[in-house]
Amino acid sequence: MVIDSKQFNQRHYLDKAIEIIKQRRKFIYIDQDILNLVCRGDIGLISPSWNMQWNNLDCPEKFMPEVRDAIMQITQPRIVHYTIDKPWNCMLNHYGEFYHKYAAMNPVYKWFVK
Repeated sequence: MVIDSKQFNQRHYLDKAIEIIKQRRKFIYIDQDILNLVCRGDIGLISPSWNMQWNNLDCPEKFMPEVRDAIMQITQPRIVHYTIDKPWNCMLNHYGEFYHKYAAMNPVYKWFVK
């Protein structure tokens, strides 16, 4: 997600989000759901390579054909979004090797490896 903070502020999206929260609706993913409600009709889509969700490769049929085709053509994701099974808990997910490669450069990594 990329947000134009100037536009976000000028359009009072934060105030709108707070009003939605005050209504105490039930949400599945509160942050995503509220942003979707507040920004409805005022978004632009970017390449899925900027939010490559590794589990999308396991069930591409859930997407519209044009989105599915774009996802399946990504050979070098720019950002990998580890949804559902996290690579620190599950070594079997796509792109998990990238997480471990870069995490291993952190001195505390050895304490978190199982």
